[in-house]
Amino acid sequence: MPYREIACSSCGNGKWSVILWGKFIWRDNEQREYFIDRELGFCRDCEQIVAKEKLPSRDDYNEAKDAFHAGFLRRLFIASRLGRNPFQRSLVAEALDRRSGFEVLEAVMALGREPVCLQCGSDRVFAIPIPETDGRWDCSWIPTGVKHPDCGGEFLVRGSGGHRVAVRLYKRIYDTRGRFLEATRIRR
Repeated sequence: MPYREIACSSCGNGKWSVILWGKFIWRDNEQREYFIDRELGFCRDCEQIVAKEKLPSRDDYNEAKDAFHAGFLRRLFIASRLGRNPFQRSLVAEALDRRSGFEVLEAVMALGREPVCLQCGSDRVFAIPIPETDGRWDCSWIPTGVKHPDCGGEFLVRGSGGHRVAVRLYKRIYDTRGRFLEATRIRR
């Protein structure tokens, strides 16, 4: 699969985007699971580029929560208004699917906590947004506009060009506070 490389323009501290690959799951005390949306970030405690939680905006979450708790007829109406793009993940569509584990997301959001580093669990993490491109991910470095703390350099991103990698994928389980519980290899 193609990947992206992220590195600091000054010190070279960097990672590949493959750290986001695999399944990242929250699990509650009742063993229900919900998929964790994640993004690249920089953790001040780990002092490196990491995968971090990406919590939904409060407005998106409230809309999905209303759909989840709606009555049967209201749920049918909401479902009929959703787009049918199977490749676009929708929080409302997940809330309407009783098998999605939306209750786990409710438990996470009820904590009112900030997103955490999925490596160490620290909330001293910030996102590194990947800039939009015209679809070409060649080997040219593109600035992200994010400064590397304590270094002064800027994080840059580039595509893998024609290079591809294969990695071992893992299912990583976290509790609702974002603390790592276990990892198991995903068999193909």
